[in-house]
Amino acid sequence: MELRIHTSYPNADIRYNWPRLEIDGKLPELRVDVSGPKVTIDQSEAWAEIGFRERPFLNKELKELSRAALLRGIRRYAQDGDRIVRSLGKVDMRRIAGQIVKERDRGKIPELNVQVLPKSRPKVEFEYSATIDWLEGWLSIDVLIDPPQIAWQMGSVETTVVGTQYDGRG
Repeated sequence: MELRIHTSYPNADIRYNWPRLEIDGKLPELRVDVSGPKVTIDQSEAWAEIGFRERPFLNKELKELSRAALLRGIRRYAQDGDRIVRSLGKVDMRRIAGQIVKERDRGKIPELNVQVLPKSRPKVEFEYSATIDWLEGWLSIDVLIDPPQIAWQMGSVETTVVGTQYDGRG
């Protein structure tokens, strides 16, 4: 008679996946629109000082100078006429007329002032602009955790007796 013992140990089969992150997103963007630099230089006043005027400034100045010259001429002729009237009968008319012509000739010598460089500075304007727009980004983080898969096999002990009337051998 023989005793046979068959033992199987318990077995645990554990399968698992490491936890993982799924990250999805869009980075923020920065948009910059730039215009410029734009430089504007106004030299009209400086050019006008040295004689290169624009037509509206020149026309206005010529009009003012002509009017002033006309008024000076009228005043001078009126003063000369008054002087002649005051001197009637007192002084010889030829002397008064000669003296008036002599005084007029002295005033005809013009005084010239030549300027090469203007005294006023040019007007300089700078224009520069920047527009900044932010586009927001986003971020999505998902944590994926899978539960472990556990397969458990129970252990067992089987005993059999061989060589008796129960096993069919005799």
